Amino acid sequence: MQIEHGSEGLKKRPALLIAILASTAMVLWMANRAPFARGVLWGTGIALVASWAWVAWLIPAQPTQRTRSWRQTPLAEEPGEKISPGASALGAVLTLLVGAKLGGFALLPVVILAALAWLVPVALRRPGLLVLVVVSALYLPGLGRYGLWDPWEPHYSEVAREILARNDWISLWWAQDEWFWSKPPLLFWAEAWSMAVAGVDFRPDANPVHPEWAIRLPTFAITLAALGIIYEAVRRRFGTRAGALAALVTATMPQFFLVSHQAITDLPLAASITIAVCCLWMAIDADPERETTGYRFGRVTLSLQHLVLFVVVFAVLTQAAYLISRNISFIEGRWVVHPDRFLYGSLGNEGIPGNADPRDQLPHLAGLAGQPFIQGIVWLCGLGTLMAILRKERRTGPLLMACFYCACALGFMVKGLPGLAIPGMVAFLYLAASRRWALLGGGHLRIAMGALLVASIGLPWYVAMYVRHGPGFAHRLLVHDHINRLTTGVHGDQGTIEYFLTQIGYATFPWVALFPAAVLGLLWHRSASASTEGDRQSQAPLLLGVWMLSSFALFSAMVTKYHHYILPAVVPGGILVGIAVAQWWGPRKPVATVLAATSAGLAVLGVASIVGDPRGVIPDDVAAIGDWALHQSNPWLGSTCLVLAVLLAWQARSQTHRATTTAAPDRRSIATGLAAMTGACLVAFVGRDLSWTTSAMPQGNERLMHRFDYNYARLWPAHFDYRAVLTGFSIATTVVVALAVWASWRAVAARALIGLAILFCAWGLHVYLIDLSPHWGLRELAQRYYDDRRGPEEPLVAWQMNWKGENFYSGNRVHVFAELDDARLQAWLAANRGRTAYFVLEHRRYPSFKRLLAGRTIRELSTRRDQNKYLLVAVEI
Repeated sequence: MQIEHGSEGLKKRPALLIAILASTAMVLWMANRAPFARGVLWGTGIALVASWAWVAWLIPAQPTQRTRSWRQTPLAEEPGEKISPGASALGAVLTLLVGAKLGGFALLPVVILAALAWLVPVALRRPGLLVLVVVSALYLPGLGRYGLWDPWEPHYSEVAREILARNDWISLWWAQDEWFWSKPPLLFWAEAWSMAVAGVDFRPDANPVHPEWAIRLPTFAITLAALGIIYEAVRRRFGTRAGALAALVTATMPQFFLVSHQAITDLPLAASITIAVCCLWMAIDADPERETTGYRFGRVTLSLQHLVLFVVVFAVLTQAAYLISRNISFIEGRWVVHPDRFLYGSLGNEGIPGNADPRDQLPHLAGLAGQPFIQGIVWLCGLGTLMAILRKERRTGPLLMACFYCACALGFMVKGLPGLAIPGMVAFLYLAASRRWALLGGGHLRIAMGALLVASIGLPWYVAMYVRHGPGFAHRLLVHDHINRLTTGVHGDQGTIEYFLTQIGYATFPWVALFPAAVLGLLWHRSASASTEGDRQSQAPLLLGVWMLSSFALFSAMVTKYHHYILPAVVPGGILVGIAVAQWWGPRKPVATVLAATSAGLAVLGVASIVGDPRGVIPDDVAAIGDWALHQSNPWLGSTCLVLAVLLAWQARSQTHRATTTAAPDRRSIATGLAAMTGACLVAFVGRDLSWTTSAMPQGNERLMHRFDYNYARLWPAHFDYRAVLTGFSIATTVVVALAVWASWRAVAARALIGLAILFCAWGLHVYLIDLSPHWGLRELAQRYYDDRRGPEEPLVAWQMNWKGENFYSGNRVHVFAELDDARLQAWLAANRGRTAYFVLEHRRYPSFKRLLAGRTIRELSTRRDQNKYLLVAVEI
């Protein structure tokens, strides 16, 4: 933070004193080995104070810097506003805090919507905020309403829980599979931090209440950050409307909104790449000598320089302090300096079948040079160099390049080399395609500074892990999970470039319909005028095109393939489509937008009601399921909705349609019409595949779930049939896009598509996900076990399964017998005669299980309708 020249506020020496004391306190706080309530929250506060104080000491007074009052920003109240942004934010926070306290988890979705309602009056005047409010209203209320989805949400959540239980933020533990070396730590750190701050009980056998909210919040936060940076980058070049629509289109693409609701590494990786590339875009677009603007808040001035330096200091200082603290412990009332040692095993689960016996372990490199405090000092030296560079840098371009490298470092800490490789590849290919090598030769990309940033932020954990665990860690993470996935295949599918081409339509529905128009817009921009402004504007779609095509090519070239790997290519596609929608939008007519969006929703309901049951849940007492849902049509309701949809659409057209002329349509309008016709045909085929069940697998119902689920062969619950509603979305989208063939209907079509996309997103998140989640997770069965057991002496046993939900929801207290050989289980049964135990197993193994426990009383506690993958039984041993 900077104090203006001449101020009597915070001076240099007090700031330095606070920085040193807070940094020392941070090391000592981290050295405390005994976890306690909200300890992570207190530690975070100390780290924030330390980082703030270092920034305050580092940045000199800049009396010549361009400054503006905060009242000249969107934070200030505008003339005619009935409520100020500050009052709206305060009302939202108080509503959330009080409502959550009084209503509990049951009413939390309603409380969230009530809190967001405070922001609506302010957001209507601020398009960027409006998009974030709309996305939050779509995403946030359902974030914790459903359990962790197999296979990777419970896997990763258990790793995060063990961070807290073991109080070790370096060496990651993975239940009975021991060390977890498959992924870098950033997501697990974020999940563990969120659980600790939210007060989730991470202890063994604790049965925490609704931990899913805390686990998914970090993914939601970085999702909003990525959408915000999309808005800002597009706004600067194409205007406010295009920025808002680009962010909203991206947020309503199924691949994006479904993965954003999974606490797995893919969305944080895509978000890091998005932030990096958008910062690169803004950096190369900026005037090389333009200084960043400072914003005055009373006697305090803040700028982009403060933000960048604060992020760098916080990211490096916290890691260095933690490393230094590994050689210090507070034991029996005194501080003890000692060599590094760390826990092997799951603390608190000693003697539980499937768990290794806990013990202390020494690092692979145990000499003085390998001690964590030496590593911490090295990274502090790197931080010192960075602070010396950034404290003098006030130009916007270099500061945005620093943001680019910070985002690359975060991507590297989320999923390894792809976090660096994809942004780097985009930057290089853009320079080659645009022939702007002068950016590289002139030092505008600040590569030396970037290398130091990436190393200081991204490498500390990798180095610490190698020192502790040696070549085994490096081989597993870098060779097996990086090189082998790329070259030989690890798990997953394999295929050619056709693999992702067949998935991109489902990943982007309904916006796949506008891909032809988006490509056409990219070509128009490339042929823009040769003026300075036009030439710079024409470069933006080139960067987006390079981003999309290079990401698509990289993941197509990989031997290992999963459907969701295409997400980094979906984001630039969403931005290009958003720019195309902005070109169709026409005059600003809020009423027309409401009418067109409502018309689209009525069309979906109308078609779905004619086809069958829009809800798609088959009652339990229906004997022959078959096509039951398709026999429940309501033609009268459907016809009424369709008539109303036509009337509202016509009224919207009357508000947006400009006076027609006798002049023939120009070439651009004709080309747009052809693109719309092509898009209508394209989305019709995609909608057909989503809507109907054929002999080919997967069924249409399953294709959305495969946007994030790794196990594509998992059985579909027979009592869900969404064909009617998916047909409604498909036909309504096809008709809307077909209307855009005529120029007079394009503004209505753009608005109607926004309505369709928002409705489809809401249905996907609040119906589809929540309906299916009990069949792809263990939350409900785990809760049933805790409700039914008499006490901890009646254990939960997992037999011939290893999905990690059983570990997470029991705090790893579950007794695991995952092997096919039952010798160990037989011995355990013989040693526990007379006890009651609860077994969770897969339905297909139940006949073998009954033979194994012949003669013992077995009580079934779940059915296939409850959970079609797993079964919970109680056994009198």
